[in-house]
Amino acid sequence: PGTSCTNINECVDGSSPCGTNSACTDTAGDFTCACHAGFLSSSADGRECANINECADGSNDCDTNAACTDTEGGFTCACNAGFSGLGVACTVCVAGTFKTGTGVGDCLPCEVGTYATLAGSGTCTVCPNRTTSVPAASACECMKGYDGAGSIC
Repeated sequence: PGTSCTNINECVDGSSPCGTNSACTDTAGDFTCACHAGFLSSSADGRECANINECADGSNDCDTNAACTDTEGGFTCACNAGFSGLGVACTVCVAGTFKTGTGVGDCLPCEVGTYATLAGSGTCTVCPNRTTSVPAASACECMKGYDGAGSIC
């Protein structure tokens, strides 16, 4: 009689019993820990959370023509060489254009004197001797004063 009990908030003052990748919630006489997005409980008491590798477990939404990179608490997607876009949706570079390396970006037109015959090119090829091309070419043509099929003049 005459005595009252007060709940102790275990989650205050930066002294949370939960790990760095989880949130502490005070409850009457206790507390709970919940993992942040991108993390999964890694201890029996739920206080510790480990990174989920979305690239390994297949839970990412990267395009099939993109590379997935795991990050702490998430992941990133980047379109492969020969494909443009933001990584979640990648579009093949058309003939006459290219994109080198993996990353976010657009397909670029091949420069004068170079060509890309196939869609999905990661580079442009230099035209052979006595041939040239216009920007964004998918083939070379004989220079003025030469005759032939475009690759042999």
